[in-house]
Amino acid sequence: MAILTNASRRFIAEVIKSQTLYFAWGIGDPAWDTTPVPPPLDAVALEHEVGRRLITQVLFVEEDDEGEFVTPTGRYTASATPTRHLLVIVQFDFGDAPASEIREVGVFAQAVTDPELPEGQRYFVPCEVVDPGILISVERRTERLIRSPTSRENFQFIVSP
Repeated sequence: MAILTNASRRFIAEVIKSQTLYFAWGIGDPAWDTTPVPPPLDAVALEHEVGRRLITQVLFVEEDDEGEFVTPTGRYTASATPTRHLLVIVQFDFGDAPASEIREVGVFAQAVTDPELPEGQRYFVPCEVVDPGILISVERRTERLIRSPTSRENFQFIVSP
């Protein structure tokens, strides 16, 4: 069986980084609260997406036990050169999906939003997305996030092709 080399993984990360990316969140399935179910490898969408935000910060990072970026999968340090790991940083606004229970998040590439929407809009609900694009990475949270309109949610999410 052939493998993907580290060079090819860096190349794939470079291609992903060059795309317009969106970070989506969804309510998932309440049954996951008691019986976690890993996302399927053939997933193309989130379960019950409530919205998505344009990602404006993507960094190449490398694993580092002392790294400044801490995620559930480890610690990472920014890299000036391409690596096989991307760090996606996104900050949602107070009014994004207020009162939703978030159980699943994902990164999408090549999505198309309604061209009639105002210039500069950064958050999109499902009815404003013409084509959801390609689901690059998906994570089901071990603990649901209960949204509040008094907080801004921040995510640091690793994508490793």
